[in-house]
Amino acid sequence: MDQLAHLKISSSGNNDSNRFNNNNNNSKRNNNNNKINVKEWKIDKVIEWLEKNEFSQYIENFKQEQIDGYSLLEISAMNQSDKTFERLGFIHIGPKINFQRKLKELVSSSQSQHHIPYQNQQSPSRNNNNNNNNNNNNNNNNNQNKHMVDYNDAINHINNKQNKDNKKKEEFEPFKTAHEMENYLKKKIIQADSNEDIVELLNHQINNLKDILRRDFLQFSVLDLLVKIYTHKQFQGVFEQFLNRLINELSSSKFFSSTHNFPTYIQGISSLAQFKASIDLMDLVSSKFNDIIRILPVEVFELRFNEFHEELDQRRLPPDTLKTIEHIERLVRVLKQKKQLSKLTIQQQLTEPIFNIDEISYKNLPIIPTRHEIHSKSLPKLKPLKIGTYSSPEEYIDTQFNLLREDMIHPIREALSLVQNGSSSPYYYTDVIFKGFTKTQTSLSFLIEFKYRSKIKWEKFSKLLNGSLLVLSCDNFDSIFVATVEKRPDRGESKQISISFYGDQENQIDFMYLFENSFSMIESPTYFESVKNVLSSLQRINSDDLPFQSYLLKCSGQEIIPKYFQEHPVINLQKTFDNTERINIRTSEFPEILGTLDPSQVEAFEHCLKSELSLVQGPPGTGKSYIGVKLFEVIHRHLKENSNENTPILVLCYTNHALDQFLDHIITNVTKNVIRVGSRSRDERMKDYNIRNFIRTEKRQYEFYRERDDVVAVLKEHLDTFSNELSYDDFLKFAVNDDNQDEDEYDNGDIKCANMDFYRWGQWIRSIKKKIKEDLSLLKVPKSLKPSINEIENEDDEDDEDLVEALLNERRFDYGNISGGAATSHDISEYDIQSIVTMTRLEKRDYKEIQDIFDIKEKDRIYYYRYLLDKKIRNSLDIIQEFAKRYKILSNTILDYENKAYIKALSSVKVVAATITGASRLKRVFDSINSKCVIIEEAAEVLEGHIVSVLPKTIEHLVLIGDHEQLKPSCAVYQLAEKFQLNVSLFERIMKNGGAHRQLSIQRRMLANISQFIHPIYPNLRNHPEVLKRFETESEIKGIQKNLFFLEHTVPESSPTESTSKSNLFEADYVVGLADYLLKQEYKPTDIVILTPYTGQLLKIKNQIRNKKNELLSRIQVRTVDQYQGEECNIVILSLVRSNERGDSGFVKIKNRINVAISRARNAMYMVGNRELLAKANPIWENMFDILKEPSVDAIGPILKLRCENHNDQVTHITSGKDFANVPQGGCLLNCSTRLECGHQCSLACHIFDQDHIKIKCSKPCEHIHQKCGHICKKTCSEDCGLCEQLIECILSCGHKKKLACSIDPLATKCQEPCKKLRKCGHKCEFKCSEYCEKDKCEKTVMKTLSCGHTEKKDCYNDNKICNAKCKDILPCGDVCSVKCKDHPSDPFGVRSHPPCSKKECTRLLFCGHRCNSKHACGTGSCGQCKKKCLNACTHSTCNRDCSKICNPCRENCKRGCVHVGECKNLCKEPCSIENCDQRCTKPLKCKHQCIGLCGEKCVSICRICNPDYEEPITRMKLSEFEENDCFIELHKGHVFFVDNLDTFMNMKEDSGKIVHKKCPSCNMIISAKEAPRYKDIINKTWDQIDLIKKKLMERVTKEETDMVVGAMGGAAGHWFLCENNHPFYIGECGGAMQVGKCIECKGSVGGSNHSLLPNNKHSKIDGSNNPLYRPFIQPPDLD
Repeated sequence: MDQLAHLKISSSGNNDSNRFNNNNNNSKRNNNNNKINVKEWKIDKVIEWLEKNEFSQYIENFKQEQIDGYSLLEISAMNQSDKTFERLGFIHIGPKINFQRKLKELVSSSQSQHHIPYQNQQSPSRNNNNNNNNNNNNNNNNNQNKHMVDYNDAINHINNKQNKDNKKKEEFEPFKTAHEMENYLKKKIIQADSNEDIVELLNHQINNLKDILRRDFLQFSVLDLLVKIYTHKQFQGVFEQFLNRLINELSSSKFFSSTHNFPTYIQGISSLAQFKASIDLMDLVSSKFNDIIRILPVEVFELRFNEFHEELDQRRLPPDTLKTIEHIERLVRVLKQKKQLSKLTIQQQLTEPIFNIDEISYKNLPIIPTRHEIHSKSLPKLKPLKIGTYSSPEEYIDTQFNLLREDMIHPIREALSLVQNGSSSPYYYTDVIFKGFTKTQTSLSFLIEFKYRSKIKWEKFSKLLNGSLLVLSCDNFDSIFVATVEKRPDRGESKQISISFYGDQENQIDFMYLFENSFSMIESPTYFESVKNVLSSLQRINSDDLPFQSYLLKCSGQEIIPKYFQEHPVINLQKTFDNTERINIRTSEFPEILGTLDPSQVEAFEHCLKSELSLVQGPPGTGKSYIGVKLFEVIHRHLKENSNENTPILVLCYTNHALDQFLDHIITNVTKNVIRVGSRSRDERMKDYNIRNFIRTEKRQYEFYRERDDVVAVLKEHLDTFSNELSYDDFLKFAVNDDNQDEDEYDNGDIKCANMDFYRWGQWIRSIKKKIKEDLSLLKVPKSLKPSINEIENEDDEDDEDLVEALLNERRFDYGNISGGAATSHDISEYDIQSIVTMTRLEKRDYKEIQDIFDIKEKDRIYYYRYLLDKKIRNSLDIIQEFAKRYKILSNTILDYENKAYIKALSSVKVVAATITGASRLKRVFDSINSKCVIIEEAAEVLEGHIVSVLPKTIEHLVLIGDHEQLKPSCAVYQLAEKFQLNVSLFERIMKNGGAHRQLSIQRRMLANISQFIHPIYPNLRNHPEVLKRFETESEIKGIQKNLFFLEHTVPESSPTESTSKSNLFEADYVVGLADYLLKQEYKPTDIVILTPYTGQLLKIKNQIRNKKNELLSRIQVRTVDQYQGEECNIVILSLVRSNERGDSGFVKIKNRINVAISRARNAMYMVGNRELLAKANPIWENMFDILKEPSVDAIGPILKLRCENHNDQVTHITSGKDFANVPQGGCLLNCSTRLECGHQCSLACHIFDQDHIKIKCSKPCEHIHQKCGHICKKTCSEDCGLCEQLIECILSCGHKKKLACSIDPLATKCQEPCKKLRKCGHKCEFKCSEYCEKDKCEKTVMKTLSCGHTEKKDCYNDNKICNAKCKDILPCGDVCSVKCKDHPSDPFGVRSHPPCSKKECTRLLFCGHRCNSKHACGTGSCGQCKKKCLNACTHSTCNRDCSKICNPCRENCKRGCVHVGECKNLCKEPCSIENCDQRCTKPLKCKHQCIGLCGEKCVSICRICNPDYEEPITRMKLSEFEENDCFIELHKGHVFFVDNLDTFMNMKEDSGKIVHKKCPSCNMIISAKEAPRYKDIINKTWDQIDLIKKKLMERVTKEETDMVVGAMGGAAGHWFLCENNHPFYIGECGGAMQVGKCIECKGSVGGSNHSLLPNNKHSKIDGSNNPLYRPFIQPPDLD
């Protein structure tokens, strides 16, 4: 984080530092005011709080769970159903609610001062400076402030952590002697021997380890202890990030690099244990960091070990020693091979043909594909999966590893080959662009957009699933990048997903390269996240750790009792089976009867208890799941009674559905002490057993959450400032000649910066502003890729929504709390990085030879601008890359803590359940929970490598339950299944090898005439007596003569290509029609299922059902055969699809799929297909058809015969789906002959439902005649006649006419016509005719004039006199009153007055023309005398006096005059003796054209010919629009006016009577006689009047009087008035006259009474005020 803090602060500049400092001060103030800081509470403080709130009885539980302040905050956000409350003792709802209420109060009081950490808070987002977002700059200030607090808080936290770390380093005392180091390391080994987590301990004491490892020379004893620690069994913990850090410290230290350390240690070792530990250490280190292999002394070790080996007496070596020697020799070979590979870079390993798979150890193979592999034209040299024995664990693992890896890689190879040959692949994507970033639980991911061959509907798109492997390239896959899908949309058509690069690639990829290129992308259909975990697990398995080697490698058929049964052989069967006793598994005879188990089940049960690797094959319907649950029950109780420590049973299944079913039996009948992990269950019953309810976040984990939040907050701030514009600071930062120069030292850098200040930079930028805008508009990219014109909807790229949802659900892993924390509050996906990077694609030049950027030609400056911008963007992306590295490390550390929490939770329960996919991620966890027994359901559907990879190290008993004759494991590559037997499961391999197993032989599902079809597969399968009884009662299917029938046809299938899933519309119509017919026989939707082998046909069938728009029909399950494995239903309808002249049969020729398809039905099975094709496809079909053809069966043919249940002689022939129209109600085409209660015959066709006609209503017209009116009833026969509804025309009471029902009284009917009357207010009534006009207030909007004079829109009825408008009167100070009218203060009489001006500084314009500069608030204090220099000037000189003093008039002769009017004879101060000359000036300008000014005046600088577009400021006319002889006058530089206009302006008198200077209409500067001699007399007159005022002030008001007045009136203006002879006088206090006095000059009456001025007195403006201070602008209310 130190690096990140440096990067952010340096990139943000001074503004960020200021914000940090401000926030730091605020934080200190806040901390001083904190009353409660719960998050820092220790356990004792929590206990004190419990006692205070009367929760003392729960204190022991809180101690046991170590609940501190952080934990309390976490608990406050939990649901009531969370298991944590039960663990704390809150079993009953009352105490739980009371506790939550008290806790909520505590958190609220804490939250007012602190933000509660790591809750999901919605943080506001700020707009960045992207060009695309420039229009969104009006962000809410509160949101911005909130984000700034987040950022500053993060910076503060980063700095505090850095200070703590630095302090820790400073306080650390290095080891002084080797003895001290030995003692420390010995203590760590003792802790490891005590099963403490040595990895976490060492990581927290990293400075100690660093101090030891930094030394060039370590004693042998210290080196030996280090080797022991790093190879200790406890060193392989769940903290992988901590482990990596410790190994990295070792790798980068002097331990390996110094010849005096490890290389010397190897020379001195003398025991086999030391040799093994040394080679294990080198293997461990090189497996984590490939580069370290280059310095590992493998060759030195090999020489030394060979010497040692030769010294051993080979004939006397025990087996364990030989095994260790083999282990060492094998690892030496692996490490030597790895050293050869290390000579190539990672990119070379991905792109170059560096190895053949058969020549390299699986331990050295990369998980991901290489470039050479995906370009290969054929499969590599692979070893097929052996049915028989393996020579060694290495050969066994190597075979599994390479086949699984190739199953992932080959689809990529195929897709690339198709594309390169000009064909289309469903796994190929084009025009992939990197748009920005997103966050996931584990990494900072990339947001990408792409194009595809067809439209995408995500809810139906089964590709690009989470965890899928992607290969990207922008050079035709000559170089490749490997990534995985992190997130995809749930619905919609936007082609946008989030991806993360695999492993360490993102640290080596140039982010700029990603954003500035367009890529192609290929997907592998395998679930890479699962495959990756499996392959990684296989690579980590040592030969000694592979369990059950005698069975897996040597194919032993021996049955050995599990170890835990050998140690405690007495098994209690009494609680599981009635009438049984305890038995000794080693000596007792096994019972022949166990409850309701049949003999084959009893035999299988015994086998499972007596065999450490046991297999139970269960043909369809034989109850294999049932025996699995019973077996679990016995083992569970045995372990519970005989184990000193908890030993959870691990239950694994292939699918979520099977797992949920198995768990439901366990939870219902055995124990609720269960945790389900992995992908999310769709079964609501499993919700309470999800791992999320059982794990707690450690305080240390919260620190990493917080640190990750800091990274995101700082990153968010950085992205906010990331833009495609260049600032002045950017220029100083990046305008350096030396690209390697430190960016923080630019002040002394390039000469381009030497003379550049902010203003020169602005000038330079303005010179290319237009070109910058052109760049931005030219490169503006759309927010999303628009669909191409050729993009079409392709059904081949769509899958069933339920199937897609199931696939997604399998890949949704419950990460528990890893997504917690405030990191989720910052959304970074909104930043469009790509559009910014687009700017870097334009031409750019560095201009290194230029010393000053102003030397670059203006037309070329844009190239240098782009060059600097490119450097800025690259620098920003480098910073983001650092964020990404840190984010990933922190996320993985959090995940490690998550795994630790998993271990703690799973170790405390009796059952741990997961799917195989979910279990693959948790291998490290399962190794640590002491699980001895693993039960795997659906074991025959799981690849062998997947099973081996998830088995925990502690396993003693493996139970495999399944049936290899049903579905086999699925492979992505058909060749690997056919040629290399990859689809042969461990279950099947053991069976084929004659390994110990038992087969269940009695089925309870299918009626006998259905089960006979699978006898060729299971010759020994028998029917249970219950099945035979059921045949007598349930074989009759209503409406069909037989419970079994095969409808044969030859209608061809539809499929455009071989790769497309097949479909057959004829069959789809038929099976939907048949299902609908069975529903009409009153069968329930749950009694029926429609099955098909193909997804394409499933979609067709579902589409046909939707078209029927039958709610009952839509509730029938439609599934593929594979999806329905393990399920059963009363009636099965099977669509087999395949029908073609080629004889291609696909899935329907595979025995396993046939077996599943024809064994799902309990009571009836109806099939449809091409008989001839199927008979050739597989003998099972031929055998079936032979049976169906027998005269006694006669259940095959092109016609299905339906028998009417009501009319037995009526038989309907069905040859296609259309024929079901002949049985519209499920009976026949005859009319129903039943007479209804009304006497009419039932109008329906023959129907099966509602035979008693209770719900069926007569639909014929009613024949009843109403007595009163004689009209015939208009309703149907089954409806109540009620009142007459015949419509007749009536006249209402108001006079309107309306058609009403005969039975309605028109006089009592309210008229609904619009009212045409006027209301009392004069507005038109808006109600109906029958309603009272004044029933509601009139809401018509009108303009109303208030007493203050303002007008306001109000509703007509609203008489509210309060004015909400702003006053806008001019205050005495000259400013506008901005206070609302209603907020003006009023005196006791109701007279309102203006409040003081709200301006902080007075800016009143004084009579002299200057602004007040007395530094007082506006409306208070005296403006005093003006201290500025006088503005009076003429053509001779400028007045040099202070403005408050009287000017000395100019006594020089006037200079005005010309040949037309003569010369002025008077002095400058006197009025001119001549008139103004109106003749045009005859002088030429510099441009040689005639001046357009006046004769006798100074020439103007504007030329009519050269500057025709100049706009005259007053008329806004261009010069070209004036007459040829029109003359102009120039006041200030460039301000040229038409002389007539300016003459008029200068002669205008001020309307207010105020003495003011004339000012330039353009710049508002005072016009002096110096700039405009033509107006000298007007200007001098104004100055004379001002001097008169100055004189009066000097004569009449002394300084003492002024001070007294200011003190009396509080400094406000508006106190001056004039008597009847215009002599000024002053009124103090509020400024309102309250008494009459005498003028000191003329003795006239002045003042007034009751705030009213005498009529002959008036307000004076000599102090610059526009109005008197006191102004009763609102009259007091009338008093009645």
